[in-house]
Amino acid sequence: MSDLSKRLNNDLAPGNTHYLIVGGLTAFGFVIACFSLFTTSRDILPLGAGLFSLFFLAISTIVWMVVVPRAFVPGFMIGLLTMLMGWRIAGLLGIELVAWALLPAFLSALAVFFIARRDDLKRAVPVMDTPQWGLTFLRLYVGFDLVPHFTEKLFAGSAARSEDISAFQSMDLSGAFWFVLVAGLCELGIAIGIGLGFLTRLAGACAALYFLIATYLGGHFSNGFIWASEGGGWEYPALMIAIFLVFSAIGATRFSLDGIMRSSDY
Repeated sequence: MSDLSKRLNNDLAPGNTHYLIVGGLTAFGFVIACFSLFTTSRDILPLGAGLFSLFFLAISTIVWMVVVPRAFVPGFMIGLLTMLMGWRIAGLLGIELVAWALLPAFLSALAVFFIARRDDLKRAVPVMDTPQWGLTFLRLYVGFDLVPHFTEKLFAGSAARSEDISAFQSMDLSGAFWFVLVAGLCELGIAIGIGLGFLTRLAGACAALYFLIATYLGGHFSNGFIWASEGGGWEYPALMIAIFLVFSAIGATRFSLDGIMRSSDY
């Protein structure tokens, strides 16, 4: 392992106590989710959606407690992504007990990021400078912004998915169910490619193309520019496309899977 890879995995890490706090809070959310699965009506919380939520929260807990102390950068991103996926399913289905239980875990994960940033910038030779940390935060945000979209299409059950199917049917598209699944997979790919920084340049180009097609099919170009207009204009999609194209041009920072792979000797 190269010196840079060691710095990414070790020097950026702010300390095991922080990870144990996030992992413990996520584990608490997992326990509450288990309780909710057995006490909530199946009309409200379908079994499949509940099991998906438990699965993602379990993965997040394990990653925070086991992976993050050994490999901070990939562990942080994967732990946060899976936490958001489990959290979103609960929130989407109105399981407020789980949603509120996971809020401290999410806030603690954000604190870990900014502690790592602060500690790194204090070093004589930081791993990343201030603009790179800013780009990293922006990339994580826009990548994980897709979590609410693909979870409702893929993991939250048929009731949540039905709204998306209805939306595709309103576009006069045949096979709306399959369009929803493909869209969900594309959005999951964007969350991985942009959020985790994996093949970031390619992911950025594909994400921009996906948003362009979705904006066209959704009729947003004919609704004017302002997003708050009736039906939604193309202001928000254009902003996302611009950001995706930036990452397609510059790639990810060292705080990414691409950065880990570039810094490794193998």
